[in-house]
Amino acid sequence: GSPLVVGDRDNFRVASFGITSTSATLINTASTVSGSNLADAFSCVFSRDGNYFYTGGNAAAYNRFSGFSVGANTGALSPLTDSPFPTGFAPRAYLTDSQGRFFLTTNGVPSSVVVYETSLGVPVGIGVTSTLSGLTTGVHAVLHPSGFYMAADRSGNRIGAYAVAGIGASTTLSPVSGSPFASGGSFTAVLALNQSGNFLFAAHGNSRNISVFSVNGSTGVLTSSLVQPVDSIGAAGRIVGMADV
Repeated sequence: GSPLVVGDRDNFRVASFGITSTSATLINTASTVSGSNLADAFSCVFSRDGNYFYTGGNAAAYNRFSGFSVGANTGALSPLTDSPFPTGFAPRAYLTDSQGRFFLTTNGVPSSVVVYETSLGVPVGIGVTSTLSGLTTGVHAVLHPSGFYMAADRSGNRIGAYAVAGIGASTTLSPVSGSPFASGGSFTAVLALNQSGNFLFAAHGNSRNISVFSVNGSTGVLTSSLVQPVDSIGAAGRIVGMADV
């Protein structure tokens, strides 16, 4: 019964679909644009309660992200007040948590993460910026259930793991022991955790293989468990997405 929201990068819009056991029906489309401000539907995320949806970023020309409320009964998307929201940098990945915080990974050198508080879905105040030490091109990240922020470094082929502490404006991110960790592939761009958080999977676009790491739930330290041979997924193309259900 939950909606599926799909981003249309070329036309700067998103589309919401109602899903049943036998069908997918378009609910509505919504623009990521306000005036001349373009928000590229590159990466996206729901809030933890499912009431809000965010997308945007990727390149310097699109240094902003859009936010939408999601109709509880219909799945319809409606732009949030003042959306799209300027960032001053090109965000590459989004995460939300149960405290209502909104995490943005930047594409600067070195990469950073900016954490916002939200009120009714709208980011408020000035985001708290923490450097993702050891990473050069952070492009995707996941939040571990025990409070660790894990980010893929696409050009450095590393995975950074950081302990998240504090709340609101006092939020901090600190690298765990041994971070960053060698990823085991080339063009590391996508991460996924299993449901319990025991394992982290890293997909490598150019080497077309997947690495598996065991995760210490107390320390956030990653230990390599398996690295597939190069081209295990195929001899051509690039891995661009991955999810664990």
